Amino acid sequence: MKRNRSLFFIFVSACFIYSWALFASALSVTSIEVKGNTATPLETILATIKMKKGDTFSREKVQGDVKALWNLGLFKDITIDKDETGGGIKLTYAVVEKPIITKFSFKGNKKLKKDDLEKDVTLHTYKPLSEKAIAESMAKMREAYAKKGYYLAGIDYHLESLEGNEVELVFDISEHQMTVVRKIEFVGNHAYKDKELRKIIKTKEKKAFSWLTGSGKYKEDQLEHDVMLLTFHYLNNGYL
Repeated sequence: MKRNRSLFFIFVSACFIYSWALFASALSVTSIEVKGNTATPLETILATIKMKKGDTFSREKVQGDVKALWNLGLFKDITIDKDETGGGIKLTYAVVEKPIITKFSFKGNKKLKKDDLEKDVTLHTYKPLSEKAIAESMAKMREAYAKKGYYLAGIDYHLESLEGNEVELVFDISEHQMTVVRKIEFVGNHAYKDKELRKIIKTKEKKAFSWLTGSGKYKEDQLEHDVMLLTFHYLNNGYL
């Protein structure tokens, strides 16, 4: 008998919990508020979110709203506050906007001028900070330095606060020394000596008068071309 009573109590409790969960999930949204937006128009946010006043609360729909707001690329943090009051649910979308870049500058650049580097910057002023655009800009600047022979150039950035939510983006550049070829060696060659193979390739070692001849500069595209020249040389001489 006691066992039956226990089972009955568990069944009733489970039904009560299930009914309460259904009731809670069926609550409607009585109001929607947005906090933290200063540069982003309220209309833009309300048009992005799918949850509307009067809708039945849906956790999945709210999660979709967070994703949609995040995809705008305007915010660095988004939180949702859910408050059950008066038989309904009040939703508050709290956002933290990304800083606005009003200017950008360069520090540490000597071999490349400001005008040359600005051509590689893909972001625009008076737009929210974009990590993707910054990464693309730094990659292009590294390529520009590589073309000049500075393969070891390091590029980073930091933000300097201005008025309000505005910032200055500063690219920190460490150019280091130009990459040069000190020595060229060949491994595995038996039919031709190193001296003969050095005459075939265009890349040359840095010598005392390299500043006159321009030899000794390391260029990746030239190195790839040298590999082709060596390959053709061996093929043309019967080494298939």
